Amino acid sequence: MTDKDITLTWNDGVLRIRGEKRDEKEERKKDRYYRECSYGTFSRDIPLGTSVNWKKAVAKYRNGVLTVTLPRTGETRKAIEVKIS
Repeated sequence: MTDKDITLTWNDGVLRIRGEKRDEKEERKKDRYYRECSYGTFSRDIPLGTSVNWKKAVAKYRNGVLTVTLPRTGETRKAIEVKIS
């Protein structure tokens, strides 16, 4: 895959990573013709909430590894216990 095959989007606190790979092989010889096509997609949704500064997000793709850096906004939400009556 290349970096052009991958898209990153953010919507309502969820980071979506999508990828698409197409591969075609063709072989022509004197007495035969061979063609093979393969196609595959993937998609991952990662819920991250609102404590991420999306404007400063950085993604790098190098040697088959995607690295996404998401800095925090400084606002952290703690878990709140809700009492059951």
